[in-house]
Amino acid sequence: MDGALSGSTGAFRYRAAGTDHYQDAIWTAVDGAKSELKRSLRVRTLAMLVPEPRNPHDPNAVAVFIDGRHVGYVPRDPAAALSRRIRALGAAGRLTGACEASIVGPAAVPTAGRPTLAVYLDL
Repeated sequence: MDGALSGSTGAFRYRAAGTDHYQDAIWTAVDGAKSELKRSLRVRTLAMLVPEPRNPHDPNAVAVFIDGRHVGYVPRDPAAALSRRIRALGAAGRLTGACEASIVGPAAVPTAGRPTLAVYLDL
């Protein structure tokens, strides 16, 4: 991925924010297995990072997409610098940001009859 922002350190230390609102999209990313998990789940995948400078809550917001579906946001702490870097790459005619992601579950007590999944980012 020449010129693209990509991560591959193996340190999935950033948990995507807002994933409670995107559970359907996250479940679809793990093949839609909406039945209860009998064991823990860990799926590695690629996440696309898209700045949202017009986001009404945070002009530095960076949305996280997996398989073309919005699944959450980069946490605020790294988002400002990351947003600037991705926009600079775009202005230079290069692709947007990407990083490895890990979908992990169950991450919380089941809600609405199924476990909650979390998305961790390798930024």
